[in-house]
Amino acid sequence: MVALAGWIGAGLLCLAPFLINYTIGKIFAIVGLALLTTQAVEQKMHNLIVLNIVGIIGYIWSLV
Repeated sequence: MVALAGWIGAGLLCLAPFLINYTIGKIFAIVGLALLTTQAVEQKMHNLIVLNIVGIIGYIWSLV
């Protein structure tokens, strides 16, 4: 299940840059990073967990 979440997250992050000027692009980036974070947590990759959380906060900040 975590692997599927990772693939979906990667797919969303592949789409996000092309739509980043729109709200949907930022939402794709947030959801994609959140899904990839599940893989990073499972693998105990703390540096990627921090990067993903900071990215999520940044995209949320840009939506406000």
